[in-house]
Amino acid sequence: MRAMSVDDDQQATADFYAREAVNVSEAVASVKRLEAFHATPTVENGETVIGWLWRIARAPLSPHVAETQLRADLYAVSRQLRGRIFSLPELDPQRAAVVLHVALVIGSGALMAESDLWDALRRADYNAASDCLLLSRWPAMAGDDITERRRVLAMARQMRDGVPA
Repeated sequence: MRAMSVDDDQQATADFYAREAVNVSEAVASVKRLEAFHATPTVENGETVIGWLWRIARAPLSPHVAETQLRADLYAVSRQLRGRIFSLPELDPQRAAVVLHVALVIGSGALMAESDLWDALRRADYNAASDCLLLSRWPAMAGDDITERRRVLAMARQMRDGVPA
């Protein structure tokens, strides 16, 4: 095996950031498709939310500002999960979007603790990964109403099938 040249290293770094940008963009699209947008602070599942999944009470905001905040939040989650996500070359952007979306809901630390999920993802066993998500604490944290349950099932299908929900 030959050593990486400076050009190879620069290309690998560029590929890494390009892949992260695609994953985050797919996660933004996934959240916008599946989560409700709130222009003004709204109590949902006992928490005050605004925009998409932003659990901070603020003055009214536009969808553009909310999307900017959502993208920043997803980049932050992606940075926390980089070591895991980028060791999974088979993980396509649609499935990475599910991982990032779930991490946004339950927290990166809680998601990283789901060792069976990461084992399934390493094997590219997306049926098992979908099951692991459904058996984790994520569904309970996502909410109890029928809309939230359908959202959880749609994301589990996206993990299993690799097709945006």
